[in-house]
Amino acid sequence: VLAVSEEEDLFDTSSVATTVGNPYIINVKDNNGNEIADFADTPLQLTLEYTADDLSTAEINNTAEDLDNLKIYWYNKETGVFVYVGGELDYENSSVTADITKSGQYILAIDNCAPSVTDFKVTNETSTPTFKATVADMSGIQDFSFKIDGKEFVNDSNLSKFYSSSSALFEYQATEPLESGEHTATITASDSAGNVMVNSVTLTFNVDTDAPVIENLNISDKIYNGKINISANVTDANLNSVKAYVQNEDGIYTYDLEETD
Repeated sequence: VLAVSEEEDLFDTSSVATTVGNPYIINVKDNNGNEIADFADTPLQLTLEYTADDLSTAEINNTAEDLDNLKIYWYNKETGVFVYVGGELDYENSSVTADITKSGQYILAIDNCAPSVTDFKVTNETSTPTFKATVADMSGIQDFSFKIDGKEFVNDSNLSKFYSSSSALFEYQATEPLESGEHTATITASDSAGNVMVNSVTLTFNVDTDAPVIENLNISDKIYNGKINISANVTDANLNSVKAYVQNEDGIYTYDLEETD
């Protein structure tokens, strides 16, 4: 099944879980027989049981260690994904118990996927660039590390400042200016279920702090039909536009120059 850590998460921040047994439908009604969809003020305790056959079908060993990550998930009809609820394993009684706050479909599942890092990018090439990435895991991120050129700037101690578990978005702006040239940034993480990323995700990027170089500037000393000829060689690795400013007694005039090779 597809499962996510919080109800607000989207499909592209979901991961795959191994289900155990059949789903359970929980309907809660008031004294008048009306169904209660959300009862967060008075949570109920839900216990789901499993059998040896359920574990065999899911290809999971029946040991306390292998079942330590067996948790309860709730199905969100609107998003079409299972949302992590949690729960405590009772190995002797083959069950998992958790507090629930919503009616609907519940199921047992094991998170066997390491965190995923996608859409890792730099949004600018200044000396203090901003980094963004989607870091998703349904059991919660831990042992997080973000480094620039091998130096760690974000870990579990300050991750909450730069990471939203509900959107799975990581965003960090460099605080130490970087020199012009090529640099690398890396992200590694594990989750509370013990799944560890095999390899860190690496982003190679460039920083450009060098101003454009203007050479061979030539301005004609005469005006023909209200026009003046201006030419120059402008060199820059990230040249965006070139403007020329000419001032006379009437003010400053701005000209957009056509770029040529």
